[in-house]
Amino acid sequence: MDGELVQYNLFRNAQKRELYCAVPTWMPVPSFIRMPVWRYAAAVRAPAEMPRGFLPAAARQAARWNGYYLFHAWGCERMFHPEEARLPDAA
Repeated sequence: MDGELVQYNLFRNAQKRELYCAVPTWMPVPSFIRMPVWRYAAAVRAPAEMPRGFLPAAARQAARWNGYYLFHAWGCERMFHPEEARLPDAA
């Protein structure tokens, strides 16, 4: 499995928009991932699709132990939610 690209479903925290949870596609979604706090963001299926802040080796290790990988990303508004990039953050 090392060196092999693992495919992930990404979930974004609605309150802390830089916080993401990556879940391998074959794993169940963790129980804490629930609307409206978390929202589906995207699927990562190729290295070019990975957001800044996503570390593949750390993701594989975390998923092996926890079933998911929490990470802080930035600059993802245009990548995953172009319509949200135009909206100001709610205060």
